[in-house]
Amino acid sequence: MSKRVQPSTIDLLPMEAEPDVRWAAAELLEGRRYKTDILAEFNERLAAKGLGPISSTAFHRHSVWLRETTAEIAEMRDLGKAVVERLGPDVADDAMIMLIEMCKTSARRILHRDRDTMAAKDLKDIAQALNAAIAAQSKSAEARRVSLEEMRRRADAAADAVTEKIVAADPTAKAEEIRRHVREDLYGIYE
Repeated sequence: MSKRVQPSTIDLLPMEAEPDVRWAAAELLEGRRYKTDILAEFNERLAAKGLGPISSTAFHRHSVWLRETTAEIAEMRDLGKAVVERLGPDVADDAMIMLIEMCKTSARRILHRDRDTMAAKDLKDIAQALNAAIAAQSKSAEARRVSLEEMRRRADAAADAVTEKIVAADPTAKAEEIRRHVREDLYGIYE
């Protein structure tokens, strides 16, 4: 990843050029047009405001930085989803906590490194990546809850089956008492 030591000519444009900078960034990220065509139109927009032009070298460096930053953010977002899918709900909780901390650290690093050049879209993307990680953590907790409910259902069914067999063998046995003892002794379910 490249380190940007000093602001580029794009970073030094006045605030009145910010909509044009955002437009160029969106066009670059969309990837449907050639970079040279986007630069030409970008310089036309700047010229209409009495600004620019931006050199192709500066524009290329900006597009590389934009692509790398966007890739970092997308990687954080995708990583959050993948952890729950691969590890399952039991292991994912600890991994999700670690992942969210990694996302926060990466976001802090990106914000610190690029604080003077961040566009609103970049901040939105970072927020979305963190939200995706937190949503994945919620999904993980929900999956664990569902898994525990399924275990409980199976334990109840097993306790009922054992109770039925005991009651069938000894009609004087009290079904509710037997069910409670089975659940307490065998499954550790106390009520």
